[in-house]
Amino acid sequence: MAGGRNGMPDLASVTGSAITPRKKATHFVPTIVFHGDADHTVGQRNAASIVQQAAETLSTHDDEGAANAVTERGVAPRGRGYTRTRYSDAHGVPRVESRVLHGAGHAWAGGNARGSYTDATGPDAAAEMVRFFLARPQAGSA
Repeated sequence: MAGGRNGMPDLASVTGSAITPRKKATHFVPTIVFHGDADHTVGQRNAASIVQQAAETLSTHDDEGAANAVTERGVAPRGRGYTRTRYSDAHGVPRVESRVLHGAGHAWAGGNARGSYTDATGPDAAAEMVRFFLARPQAGSA
């Protein structure tokens, strides 16, 4: 997790892995990712790979083609700066979201300061995930 396939030299031969993704995605899954840019346990390129694969899959399944990306910087109410990138479909609905938390290490964003591996200054990841998934169009409502 810290930097790729060092401990798994055979991973390149596994179809569908992050190193050798499927040639054509079979379906799109709404995706939200949070990652601290000072995380020394899980490499940032892991998060970037997940976001890239999700955005590419959205592009292949969107009637209009490429996903539209919008990036903005912000600061959480408790002080953690972040960069958020949203990839929207042709109708403007965000389908992929990435949050890079500036200065954050390997911790749950927005967690209780008394907990282990939590970052109370970050955006509340749990609340943001609920917001993201509740905003998805319901099946059969299109």
